[in-house]
Amino acid sequence: MVALAAWGAFAFAAPAAAQQATTAAQQATVQQMQAAGAGAQMDVEAREHFRVAQPLYESGRFAEAAREFEAAYQLSHRPELLFNVYVANRDANDLDKAVPALRAYLAAMPTTLPGRVNLEARLSAMDATLAERASAAQASAEQAAAVAAAQQRAADAEAAQHQAERVARARPSAGFQVSIPGVVVGGVGVAAALSGFVVGAFALGKVSDLESVCPANVCPASARGTYDSAQTLVTASDVLIIGGAVLAVGGLAMVLLGVGAPSDDGAGASAMASCGPTGCLAGVSGRF
Repeated sequence: MVALAAWGAFAFAAPAAAQQATTAAQQATVQQMQAAGAGAQMDVEAREHFRVAQPLYESGRFAEAAREFEAAYQLSHRPELLFNVYVANRDANDLDKAVPALRAYLAAMPTTLPGRVNLEARLSAMDATLAERASAAQASAEQAAAVAAAQQRAADAEAAQHQAERVARARPSAGFQVSIPGVVVGGVGVAAALSGFVVGAFALGKVSDLESVCPANVCPASARGTYDSAQTLVTASDVLIIGGAVLAVGGLAMVLLGVGAPSDDGAGASAMASCGPTGCLAGVSGRF
């Protein structure tokens, strides 16, 4: 019973396997026919692109002709069309497309291809040209970058200068600073000189009163004290006038020269001056 069952299973399986093989063969035949039909259609389209490309090339429209030759190659995959793609792109001065087309053409064709040595030499020459162009483009890009960087640095420097000028214009100017010590010294000098004139006038009045009592500056004992006092006043007047004039001139010079004028950091000077019957005293102190 086991052998019959197995045989029976084999007997039934054999027709099924034969049927599947027949179906697969039929499908393969159909696919081959469809592929042949598609290939024929692609060849028709490729020939159409080739037909369009030829007059374009002959009329000097090389870039358009190259595109049509490329379309024909993509449809038919005939390696001979790669040579046309190379020539059209070469004449269009598009080495970026001509070089790979020629390289693919040489790779697809046999080593016994007539003129192969010349074509390989052309390929090497075009590779060198592309390398030179790439190097020149890189150098040009680097030069352009350097020029742009220099222009940016100049613009930054100009902007910084303008900013500094704006800050300088916005900063309040100190202007003319009055020398306080000069004013003090000059004021004391003027006051001393005026005092000298007053004292001198008073002394001259007393001397005039004594002229009748002391002829030729010879006074009796009773008038001697008054005469000496008048002479002392005359001497004090001279000292006050001369010392005051010196202080006044010195104070004016200090004002004109700005000596002791206050600065931005608070440095300055102070002055002290005084005059008496025996002379004048002046002093200046400061912090710098």
